[in-house]
Amino acid sequence: MSATARQSAVNLDQIYGGFVGDWVGQLEYRDFSDTSRVFLPTWLRVSRSADERFLQFAYVHDDGPSKTVKQVSLVSIATATATAPSPPTAIMAAMPIRLRV
Repeated sequence: MSATARQSAVNLDQIYGGFVGDWVGQLEYRDFSDTSRVFLPTWLRVSRSADERFLQFAYVHDDGPSKTVKQVSLVSIATATATAPSPPTAIMAAMPIRLRV
């Protein structure tokens, strides 16, 4: 395995540490009524759950005057099979959402 592809087993603190915090960016989606692209200001707060087994992703999207959208997701990771890229800061780069920090 090459040095760039090398991964190491990690614990929850190592994985979750790269996610916890406040993020600001934009949600992008295609409006299929006219095929235009829509960009919504987005705020994300990632925190550990009370029992520390999960990450909570709390999103707020500004979808126009008097139209704020909120979404909450819980994420868990199986530590027995979890690996993280080296360095650990590369974890955020692999997320399937676009957030600018």
